[in-house]
Amino acid sequence: MGIVKSSKTDLRPWVGSKTENRRSYRRKTIAPISFLESSVDKGPATVTNVSKDGLYMNTEKPLAVGDRLNFVLRLPTGHHKPLKVGGKVTRIDEYGMGILFEDLNSKDRYRIVEYW
Repeated sequence: MGIVKSSKTDLRPWVGSKTENRRSYRRKTIAPISFLESSVDKGPATVTNVSKDGLYMNTEKPLAVGDRLNFVLRLPTGHHKPLKVGGKVTRIDEYGMGILFEDLNSKDRYRIVEYW
């Protein structure tokens, strides 16, 4: 095998740390997200990975760990019905925040599992 040169793409959001505590497989993706609470300005956000238990979103305005939020997620699957999700912020970093799903019905969770 030869040496593979890295691209100029910033891979830091994809690189794991020793302190990660992932419960399930994550799939890299790009999906838009819309926040349902209009009283708090969270700015634009994009999901970059998703699992059956949660997701990571890039955002310039992350909330605090422990904050709860509700949002609509559209997976790039061809399904036209968006997923309505409630979750809790479990981690933040300079790129965005990790969300643990707390309010996701079983049918929508199955759609996420199918997406893998």
